[in-house]
Amino acid sequence: MRTVITALNPHLVAYLDERWNVIECNAAYDRAFPGLLDDGNVLRWFFSTPQSKQVMVEWEAETTLTVNWFRALMGRYYNPEWAIETLEELSKFPAFRRLWGKEDVRFGRHQPFMHLRDADTGEEYRVHVQVHTEMRGDYPVQMYLGVRIPGTE
Repeated sequence: MRTVITALNPHLVAYLDERWNVIECNAAYDRAFPGLLDDGNVLRWFFSTPQSKQVMVEWEAETTLTVNWFRALMGRYYNPEWAIETLEELSKFPAFRRLWGKEDVRFGRHQPFMHLRDADTGEEYRVHVQVHTEMRGDYPVQMYLGVRIPGTE
């Protein structure tokens, strides 16, 4: 994993498990999503870290997508213990409860572009996002690849 992450720098690259925990990421990913690596979980970061709303230009759309995707992943395994635990933890956030209550399910992104804002400069930019799932032993792992689109600064 580290070899791929290093080779793809300066693009945003991370490996995540199905709970949306960050397993490994490169410096570009860490810089794009401040505080995420410290938190360790994408869903919790969206709802508990104020910086998520600063850097995610389309915060509502991205959180909705991620919650719906989590529901799909959770359903794939018929509500395993890890998913129930994650759901209980996230349920303390009103915004999560509101999105979860819509009962939508989605695998994958509806469109490939994610709009971000640089945490240091405030400049907006786009990344073309691809998420690939691969098996690592008995467990599926998601590889997030965000290719920064030139000229969108």
